[in-house]
Amino acid sequence: MIKSAEKLNAVIDYIENHLTEDIEPEKLARIACCSYFDLCRLFSLIVEVTLSDYIRKRRLTNAGAELKYDRAKVLDTALKYGYESPVSFARAFQSFHGFTPGNASDSGNVLKVFPKLVFQVSAKTVMDKIRTERIAVDGKEYEAQVTLANRICLTGRIMRRSASIGALKMLETISRIALC
Repeated sequence: MIKSAEKLNAVIDYIENHLTEDIEPEKLARIACCSYFDLCRLFSLIVEVTLSDYIRKRRLTNAGAELKYDRAKVLDTALKYGYESPVSFARAFQSFHGFTPGNASDSGNVLKVFPKLVFQVSAKTVMDKIRTERIAVDGKEYEAQVTLANRICLTGRIMRRSASIGALKMLETISRIALC
């Protein structure tokens, strides 16, 4: 599973280095050593954001910084980050940041930031307790407690935000990624 985290981080590094270019799904799948479908499924389960949304939000984060701090032109920035027109860029930018790209450099406007993702994998024993208040057996009432152990958790971290899932459903995909 550690190799799977390394492969997912390699996918993120590739995305970060190619935000201003067309990112080919097949290339991401080759880096992750799995199908693009499995990569997207795993990514969205861990991060709770689709891979395409992650790329879009990272591009809009970087575009906002360039408009605010580098005083870049809206048209140049729109084209640089893959938008076909300044109108589509302005819509996406306003939806993400809450103001138009032309107003990005205003001192009162605060840019939203979607930070780079870093994957870490940890396997640990998790003790889950499921309680029922009372159960009846042969007319007598008992308090019941069931303990489940050894659930594997896969954690994706975005700075302080973390999303965890029980990875039992994903072990097959993770194993395929780790074996590459």
